[in-house]
Amino acid sequence: FVRISGTCLPRTHSFTCIGRPSFQVTCASNTMADKANRLLEDRARQAEALQQSGAFSQAEIKQTLRARARYEYALKRRRSTAAIFGRYIKFEVDLYDIWRMRQAAAEPLASNNVTTRGFMTRNILYLFQRALQQFRGNVGLWLEFATFSYSHASYRLLSEILSQALQFNPDCAGLWAFVATLEYRQRGDISAARRLLLRGLRSCDYCPALSQEYLRLELAYLINFEQRRLFLGIRDNKDFVNKAKAVARAIMSSAMLRRQGDRILYQQLIGIIQKPMVCLFSKF
Repeated sequence: FVRISGTCLPRTHSFTCIGRPSFQVTCASNTMADKANRLLEDRARQAEALQQSGAFSQAEIKQTLRARARYEYALKRRRSTAAIFGRYIKFEVDLYDIWRMRQAAAEPLASNNVTTRGFMTRNILYLFQRALQQFRGNVGLWLEFATFSYSHASYRLLSEILSQALQFNPDCAGLWAFVATLEYRQRGDISAARRLLLRGLRSCDYCPALSQEYLRLELAYLINFEQRRLFLGIRDNKDFVNKAKAVARAIMSSAMLRRQGDRILYQQLIGIIQKPMVCLFSKF
């Protein structure tokens, strides 16, 4: 509690839900069991909609409520772990997938189905948000959240997730590579992908894995550009080879300057250069 002008006020900690309005977790006199009970009461109301949809029997809904109760009390009774959250999220995702499969052939546009889909996805998003409040350094959870958002075409939410993931884990080279690759392959924004990889290189002390990813990105961009020229009937092998050599030489020089004497990195970069060249020129 915080005392202000002789009045005790409950201390609150706020965390912005990704893609949702901010909510507050209040450390007041309510017990953990009360919070769990309120969540379970909300789930019980949602169970009525599940039963009305006809996708689950009454016995299955009872089993679902019992499973949720076990997970909620496991999270409240002792110090929660990322593994418990992971199992709980997997349970909710599997439940949602079962519901979608059973509803696929039965009135997919019914209004009650839209309502059911809405609260089931909200449950999953809320679980991810609860987990990431406590385990912001768990990159696996961030990637699972991003994968779920991408699979449901929530691209705005996906952008916010990846932005916050990098904010909380700036030293994770794999995360920088993942976001940069997604930026280029899904959006075609080579400039944004380059900026992300260069920031990642600086944040991760010029990690060899990111140097390799940067070289792959630049070569992939050159190859795609050359394939478009080939499709338009503009073929200039010599120009392409000169550009590819210049890019590869610049990236390799920068990487080896930071990692002098690293023969393994040198061989890996050479291997990256050779593979796309063979694949491209085999088509001419």
